Amino acid sequence: MEASVDRRRRILLHFVLGIGLPSLLLGYLAFRGIRNDTALLEKERLGKHQGISQRIIDSVNDEISAVEAAFLDAMADAPPPVNRIPTSCVRWTI
Repeated sequence: MEASVDRRRRILLHFVLGIGLPSLLLGYLAFRGIRNDTALLEKERLGKHQGISQRIIDSVNDEISAVEAAFLDAMADAPPPVNRIPTSCVRWTI
């Protein structure tokens, strides 16, 4: 009877060492691989979003610079302002 119990324990030990332990190891490695792939995809997506954001920022800056240059050109070509209100008509209040 005791030989049968030892034989069962040995079979169980061989099963755990031969199938259970490698299965746990492979499961752990697969989980790490999936996490690594997810992190790589997230990093790639972040890089794309940063590139798009930088292009938008550059485009807006270029437009602002163009409008600013056009405004400065228009101001340079404009005649000087003329004071049309006589100073005697201006009422000063304190």
